[in-house]
Amino acid sequence: MEREHCAIQLLQHFGLLRIASRMAEKLLIRARKYEATAICRSLLKIIKHECANVDGDEKKYAELQQEFQTFYALEQAENLALGYYEDIRLKFINTSLSRRDLGKQALIYGKELAPLLSNYESCFFHFYTRLVQASGYMLQRDYASVINVCQYGIEFFKSKPFEYHRGLTTLRSFILIGCIQLKQYDTGWQVSEESLKLHKPGTRNWFNTLRIQVHLALHCKEYSKAFDLFASARKHRKFRTLPERDQQVWNIYEAYLYFLLSIDQVTSKSVEDLQAINRFRFQKFLNSTTTVQQDKKGYNIAILVAQILILIADDKHLKAIDRIEAISMYCYRHLHKDNDLYRANCFLKALLELPKSGFHHAAAVRKAKAHLKKLSDHGTERAVYNHEVEILPFEDAWDLLIDQLKT
Repeated sequence: MEREHCAIQLLQHFGLLRIASRMAEKLLIRARKYEATAICRSLLKIIKHECANVDGDEKKYAELQQEFQTFYALEQAENLALGYYEDIRLKFINTSLSRRDLGKQALIYGKELAPLLSNYESCFFHFYTRLVQASGYMLQRDYASVINVCQYGIEFFKSKPFEYHRGLTTLRSFILIGCIQLKQYDTGWQVSEESLKLHKPGTRNWFNTLRIQVHLALHCKEYSKAFDLFASARKHRKFRTLPERDQQVWNIYEAYLYFLLSIDQVTSKSVEDLQAINRFRFQKFLNSTTTVQQDKKGYNIAILVAQILILIADDKHLKAIDRIEAISMYCYRHLHKDNDLYRANCFLKALLELPKSGFHHAAAVRKAKAHLKKLSDHGTERAVYNHEVEILPFEDAWDLLIDQLKT
């Protein structure tokens, strides 16, 4: 459609207005069907100009002018929704504004856009309006409302005569976040399965959805299922074509699955898959996650936690002490003033008690009790969602870790 539109614009530029107009009329039928607003407006501009200058049909011109004005207004609404979403994203990345304050701003934008949802049937407008609303609720930690607005958006997209993959995929990813935070795992599995059907195996979206399923399985304590899902992704011939950062994220999940395997929490019928993950090497893991380690308030925390889990599972307490000392400085530099990472801060402080207790089970439980109480009181339903940090729920990771000190 874009190529045909460009060809029509070139014909108009070179003065071949009659041909451009006839081609525009044919393309307009498809542009309307697939809601290409900007193209519709551009084509109508060409057609109505030809109608006024050559055909002289006042009735037809009035109809074309009215439709042009409709698409012009729709395009303005789409640009407004897009601009609000871009503003939220830019502020999220580049400002020190708290997530709650940014969430309030997003909800103000969403409230302004909401009345227009009944006026415009454009997938583009509904998509970005729902994104603005969902982002606002996400930043406000209102996960039930995140799920609600995204479900409205998905129902709207399903009513269309064509599949709007982008909208369905993105809004389902928001729903999955809400399901994880609210521990609505059955709903999460259903949504992830629906999302997986949209994508051809081996595409980036397919891998991303599969990774969300691994994440869900880990939070459901279905560790063997998480392992099998991970193995199916890792064995796929397209895995090595993923962007480097995507592969590094998968390496983090591999580290957690290796930890679970090493403490006998994972079983698999595939000897080949078990042999593959048993080739995990600690130093290679660190060297293969250099890019994501730059994210000091995201994946790097997950990497630090994975290191402690693996070293203690392998009974390497001296090396674990070195890593835990590094955590102490990390907490001071990056977490002590960040309320958005409160759960991570509580958990890392609990880990700091391990060497102080001499890695003795009872002493560790006693010394970490206050930090774990704070962690428990600040459950995931109250926390800012950050899947990059909590690969395993911190409570589950602690229970698995502390059990290793009994042996």
